[in-house]
Amino acid sequence: MPDHLGGARLDYGTSLAVDSGGQILGSFDSWEEVDSFGLGINVLELTESLLGHWSEAPGLNRWGDVSIGWARKTVDVNLAPAAFLPGGPARDGAQTNDIGFLLRFRPFDSIEREGSGPRLESLGGWRLDLAYAMSWRNYEDASLTFLEAAPPDPIGRDERIGIAVHAATGLPPDWRDRFEAKELGWLAEAFSPFLELGFAWDRSNITLPGGSERTDCSTENLYGLELVVAKVVSLRWGYGDGDSTHGSNWGLGLGFSLGDVAGVRYDHATIAQAEGLQRKRMQGVSVYFDGVALARRLRAP
Repeated sequence: MPDHLGGARLDYGTSLAVDSGGQILGSFDSWEEVDSFGLGINVLELTESLLGHWSEAPGLNRWGDVSIGWARKTVDVNLAPAAFLPGGPARDGAQTNDIGFLLRFRPFDSIEREGSGPRLESLGGWRLDLAYAMSWRNYEDASLTFLEAAPPDPIGRDERIGIAVHAATGLPPDWRDRFEAKELGWLAEAFSPFLELGFAWDRSNITLPGGSERTDCSTENLYGLELVVAKVVSLRWGYGDGDSTHGSNWGLGLGFSLGDVAGVRYDHATIAQAEGLQRKRMQGVSVYFDGVALARRLRAP
């Protein structure tokens, strides 16, 4: 873990240095650090905010997103000190960039806006989102040279493409009426959308510079499905087909939210690793609170 913001540190642990006869000469630590700085912008949301200063905002971002992002990274890799290497320390650094964009389109939404697509009133309306994204990580051909006489090691460029489809239904009208009759309208918002189903596909292709054409190193395809009920229970399934992960992934989430004001959730997942490695188990707890959203709701009539 780095001792500053905007970075990540991977510690390889302590290694022993030995001579040709097997005598221990000492020990040393190996690690790598990545410091990053990034910028991102939602073009439609920014446009709506600017137009809102002079006229009524048209609500462009309700129909989709056009987002772009950029990040600058500084990489520092330290494999071994000069005390154990005649050619100097096995350490080098480089700088590279990431860039990407996201397009999201919402062709139907009868949950929040009447007259937008098929109503499906018995389900409380429905909504459909389509998304497409591309990114290029380490798109500059940077390299690391650990010893003067050794050839440089290029940093792989990771080209990623992803698509996603997300459908949701609103809270059934009779449920909403029951909540409002008991002056619990806020619960109706907490449980809507009532049913959500999402699918995502992501392909990662890592390449290295190789003259006039790039050389493919590895390709990985990732697939995922998620079912969410009442914004409380989330069931997730994924499948990875590549060098770093191969097999099925499973996940479960439990949470509760008060609209965009506050919420808490717990997530658990088991993730497949490369062949021969045990599955990784991950758990997380998250809590959020948005004071601006609360103030906005308190001011509303």
